[in-house]
Amino acid sequence: SKDHQLESRLLVGAFLDAPTLLPNLVLFEDLVSQSLQQSADGTLIEIMALRVDRYDQIEAAFGSDFMNRLVTSIASRLQQHLESGDT
Repeated sequence: SKDHQLESRLLVGAFLDAPTLLPNLVLFEDLVSQSLQQSADGTLIEIMALRVDRYDQIEAAFGSDFMNRLVTSIASRLQQHLESGDT
């Protein structure tokens, strides 16, 4: 239905980067907050942060579409190595 489509688009806009459909900062912060609350008993959590060196120069040379595909490809490769409960 149209309501369901609108709701889906709003959720994408709220929690996902539109060009890549990868989690955005809002979703990241929410997941970290949830993990911290669940680990209040002392369970450790792990966070991985990656940086693409010379991101701006590569984007200027090849364009934002190329960078979106690159970031999506990196995320896809990393996701293949996550365990079932990882987010």
